[in-house]
Amino acid sequence: MNLTISNAANWASILSIPLSLALWFYTREKFAKFWERWLKLIFSAFAVLIVVTFWLGGWLNWLSHQVTWPVWALVLLALLVPTVALLALRAVSLRQNQWVLQEWAGYRSDHIFGVKWSWRYDTSGISHITGFCPRCDMRLVYSEERLDGQPPDMFEPADCTVFVCEKCGARSERVPGYFSHVLGRVEREIDRRIRTEEWKKQRPDLLS
Repeated sequence: MNLTISNAANWASILSIPLSLALWFYTREKFAKFWERWLKLIFSAFAVLIVVTFWLGGWLNWLSHQVTWPVWALVLLALLVPTVALLALRAVSLRQNQWVLQEWAGYRSDHIFGVKWSWRYDTSGISHITGFCPRCDMRLVYSEERLDGQPPDMFEPADCTVFVCEKCGARSERVPGYFSHVLGRVEREIDRRIRTEEWKKQRPDLLS
C-alpha cells in the first residue's frame, strides 16, 4: 500500500478525533481552570476585534451620518435628559439614606480568614472590601499560589490566595480560590453575619 500525501492527510484527520477526545479527557480540568481565569479577557479581545473589523470594513459608517431633527424634538430632549438625571440622583440618594439608617450600618470591620477586613456600604450593597494586617494594621498584598507548592502556569493555575503584610511579614492562612473569588467569599460571609445578626457578637460596641 503506497502512502500518498492525500492518504496521510485522510488518516491524520481520522485519528485526530479520538486523539482530541483523549486529550480533552485527560486535561479537561486544566482547561476548565484556564477558561475560568481567561474567558472574560478572551471574549473582550474578540469583541474589540469584531468592532475594529466592522469599522475598517465600512459597516459602521452609518454612525457618522447627519440627521435632521425638528426643533421641538431637540427642546424635548434638552429637558428630558436633565430631568432623568435628577430623578436618578434622587433615587441613589434615597437608597444611600436607607443603608445609613440600618442598625448594622456601623458594622464596617471584622476578622475573616485571619485577615482584618474593612468595607463600605453603597447602593449596590457591600463594597470597597480591603484587607489589613491584624498585627500592625498595614494594608495587605496578596499572592495567588498553588496548594502543592509549585509555581502556577497556564494549565495549572493558582488555586489559593495568601495575604501578606509587607511591614511585619505576617501571612494569612491559605484561602482556596483566586483573589476575586476570595473577595466574593468575604462579601458573602459579611452578608451572612449581618442577616444572622452575628455581627452583634463581633462588635458589641455598636449596640445601642
